[in-house]
Amino acid sequence: MAARIFALADTYDAIVSKRPYKAPLPHDVAVANIKQGAGTRFDPAIVEAFLEIHPLFEAIKNTYQDLGKGSVHRNDNSNLAYADSRQALSTE
Repeated sequence: MAARIFALADTYDAIVSKRPYKAPLPHDVAVANIKQGAGTRFDPAIVEAFLEIHPLFEAIKNTYQDLGKGSVHRNDNSNLAYADSRQALSTE
């Protein structure tokens, strides 16, 4: 089960992150790609769970997207990303 979750999360990250060979794509493109892969590339139950919480993925991405290679991020508040994510959800 963990490998199936990781496969989906890794795909999301690959789509929305800048790579040396491609620009980052929007969150909505990642969500559509993952939906399309349900039952073939991804476990349908994992996709269903992802679709319920995908705004959290976007909020976390937005929180940390500016961190570059070799950067160090110190977070004195372990709930910061979660709090930011919850705030992002409440504004929709």
